[in-house]
Amino acid sequence: MRVGERQLITAEKSETAESKRSEKRQSVKKNALGADSVTLSSKAREAAEITLALKNLPDVREGLVRELKAKIDDGSYNVNGKDIVQKLLNETAGSA
Repeated sequence: MRVGERQLITAEKSETAESKRSEKRQSVKKNALGADSVTLSSKAREAAEITLALKNLPDVREGLVRELKAKIDDGSYNVNGKDIVQKLLNETAGSA
């Protein structure tokens, strides 16, 4: 490659980069009042809706808590010790 060719390629890359920057600047449209506006893609809107829905979920599953409290109160909640030990061993093995 000659020096002249290298300069030409560098100039073309520079023009392409400047063209992309110019397109980005032009893509921000002005509304009737002259303020900038942004248009979100459908995926961005969907992500925002999901985020809002997750924020509105309760931190505690109240129905499950009520059910377990009722079982404890009436004496029907039974815990199998072997199941607890097995789960503890599985968690310990998974974290090692």
